[in-house]
Amino acid sequence: MIFVNSMVVSFPSIIPRPLQIERIPEIFTLTPHTVINADDQNHPNAQTLQERLSTATGYPFLLDQTNGRLAINLRQRQDIKDLNGEGYHLVVTVDSVKIEAPTPQGIFNGMQTLLQLLPPEIESPTVQSNIEWVIPGVRISDQPRFSWRGFILDEGRHFHGKDTVLKLLDVMASLKMNIFHWHLTEDQGWRIQIQRYPRLTEIGAQRAGTSKLLLSMNRDRHDGIPHGGYYTQDEIRSIVAYAAERHITVIPEIEIPGHSMAALAAYPEFSCTGGPFEVPTRFGIFKDIYCPGKEGTFTFLQNIFGEVMDLFPGRYIHIGGDEAPKARWKECPDCQRRIREESLEDEHALQTYFTNRIADFVAGHGRAIIGWNQAQFPISTG
Repeated sequence: MIFVNSMVVSFPSIIPRPLQIERIPEIFTLTPHTVINADDQNHPNAQTLQERLSTATGYPFLLDQTNGRLAINLRQRQDIKDLNGEGYHLVVTVDSVKIEAPTPQGIFNGMQTLLQLLPPEIESPTVQSNIEWVIPGVRISDQPRFSWRGFILDEGRHFHGKDTVLKLLDVMASLKMNIFHWHLTEDQGWRIQIQRYPRLTEIGAQRAGTSKLLLSMNRDRHDGIPHGGYYTQDEIRSIVAYAAERHITVIPEIEIPGHSMAALAAYPEFSCTGGPFEVPTRFGIFKDIYCPGKEGTFTFLQNIFGEVMDLFPGRYIHIGGDEAPKARWKECPDCQRRIREESLEDEHALQTYFTNRIADFVAGHGRAIIGWNQAQFPISTG
């Protein structure tokens, strides 16, 4: 804490801790007359800050374009050489708050620090009266150490819904995280609408219940409570846009060749045995996975990835790639024929072939794949 004019002003913890912090024995107080000044490039940031501050304080925070006293000033400066693209300088004095950065993303990160300097009631969804909205005086210079600051949400196993995802993105933004890894397909559920294959969500997005034990091998030991849900393409577009406003890139995960039981329950013809299958209620690793011996499997997956890439503009598409048993491939005449025709050494090489075909397809659309690291399954970098 610091003392200003006999007033004790707490100094909140800032997460993550900035690189440099200098305290100033002054305070800046938000009032109904405080304005937000921003240049044209940072008008969206100014609107975001206006909304965040107005919700709890009830003050209007009118937007302006001129630096001034008793104002929060957001300024983008290309001449700042000591910061990377996500860094910022924040100065709080009795006269003003100033956030400067070389990019709008840096300005946005500075705004997150500013919000953490305010009393915790600033996070309230309703107006909080009788709060003195005091910001401690400070000089901060900060920039992220790591370019990839991610969080993964697995919705294949448990569906959460749009409201939860939006709240999660807000929390990520407050912590200056910039990658949302969205795991959308699993054995236990398919969570993304694919217009060309409606059964993926009609069948694959629902299961009869959820195993009472994490790795229960007894298919009947589940809670009997149906679990399901998926995101429409319009919902995904709105979530991706919401993330972009917070400078967060969304990376979808579409699992291949394993963890594909929900998809195979809907389209069993792309398995080695032809099914039939049900969406599993238990967790673990399943023998039935996509069949790379059938050319139709690649057509199916390329059509899916085509729609996925239309929804997610980021560079990377996550394809999983782990925990893919080879038992079915060893018994499948189509897979064995593919091994012979492609002069592959074994079923592990067949997975490399499988993954590289998808990688080449994705690369042909200007994107790149990433996956879980299993050294015995090398893949091309695309």
